[in-house]
Amino acid sequence: MEQQSSDHVATDVLASLAARRGQFLDFLARRTRERADAEDILQQGFLRATRKVATLRDTATADAWFYRILRRLLADTWARESQQRRTALAIEARPASAPPDTARCTCSVHLMDTLPPQYADILRRVDLQGQNVAEIADALCTTPGNVIVRLHRARRALRQRLLEVCGTRSSAACAHCRCDRASREPRETS
Repeated sequence: MEQQSSDHVATDVLASLAARRGQFLDFLARRTRERADAEDILQQGFLRATRKVATLRDTATADAWFYRILRRLLADTWARESQQRRTALAIEARPASAPPDTARCTCSVHLMDTLPPQYADILRRVDLQGQNVAEIADALCTTPGNVIVRLHRARRALRQRLLEVCGTRSSAACAHCRCDRASREPRETS
């Protein structure tokens, strides 16, 4: 019988909160940039309230309790956005220089064409054209993090290709190379 009573109280509290949805939405909308963000936070708030309503000791304080939930969600959202802005600024400020092992090798430029097109494109944008990660992310409609991952994979593939063709992964070993191996098949190993 006590479980039914507890379920009934929880249902009443949630119904009372849902009836004042507009008031809660206005509260959030004043603190967010977009109304859609306020809607998202409110939905998260209702979800959290549904899960935690059993912990509410006094139904008379349900409003204050729900506002605390919303404030915590707002704080989490602001912290996440702030971290994303800091990360984006750090990425944007990062120089777009080539790594030491592909910066000077003439073969590496020719070998880019033998890589998958998305790898060759990202290498050209960063290492040859000097674009920064944020510019590339905007142009490719992706995140800066995704660009960094693609760039890492492209450089790794280029190093592997240099090893196959020139027998080295280091541009220092072939910096002054004048060979035409880049257009030939992978080097034979004995």
